[in-house]
Amino acid sequence: LDLLRLSKYKICFDCLQRQNSNLRTQIPDKCFICSGLFSMITSTCNKIIEATKEFDYRKFLIGIILPHKFYDKEDKIRSEYKIKGIENIKSHYSRKIRKKFAQLAHKKLDFYHPDLSITLKISPDLYANIEVRSKSMILEGRYTKQRRDFFQSDTTCAICKGVGCDFCHFTTRVRFRSIEDAVKKIL
Repeated sequence: LDLLRLSKYKICFDCLQRQNSNLRTQIPDKCFICSGLFSMITSTCNKIIEATKEFDYRKFLIGIILPHKFYDKEDKIRSEYKIKGIENIKSHYSRKIRKKFAQLAHKKLDFYHPDLSITLKISPDLYANIEVRSKSMILEGRYTKQRRDFFQSDTTCAICKGVGCDFCHFTTRVRFRSIEDAVKKIL
């Protein structure tokens, strides 16, 4: 791994540290493997906080999608220097960004039942596209049908068969009186 430090590639501290945890030298220029991705963790976490500020949640999960150029460059270094058994760039970046986001947002990481699922898609030019999905809410209940003319759900328009027409006002549904309609009004 000393050869790696002296090589023709400029590699950042985070990428070097993944190769060997005892290395403590930092190479200042743009990294060959990550192109400076690890230096942008705090700013990316701040963008995620901004994207999630409208949500009320306690637990989160962040998934990462990286461009293939990172994997290709990492594979090139691994094959050239015959490095085996280390964490790849995606796993390392995911772990670091989840930890930093948990610290900044004061939220808890949960892999199995997150309230909020965040997908972070990194473009080749290091722009972070953030997609946020909240946990689904399921309402369950019972009712007693006391009249026969009260339907369970709205029915598809028999005239247009779900395409839309003047009779159904282009809603594709015919609303008589239904349980679904009553619940929709309450919600």
